[in-house]
Amino acid sequence: KLKGGDAWCAAFTLELQAAVDALQSGEEPEALSGALARDALKICYAEAKSIQTGRSIPVK
Repeated sequence: KLKGGDAWCAAFTLELQAAVDALQSGEEPEALSGALARDALKICYAEAKSIQTGRSIPVK
């Protein structure tokens, strides 16, 4: 079980609701923007590379 499961579940539920609201309104919410997703992927890639190499990886 994840610690703070209730808070995590509530946050996930709010994120899903924001996605549904965006689909219904046709507007892109800031929290689910393509730019934010791109930046999150950059961070994930840098984390994985850091684990593989044992070095700090700058995120541009």
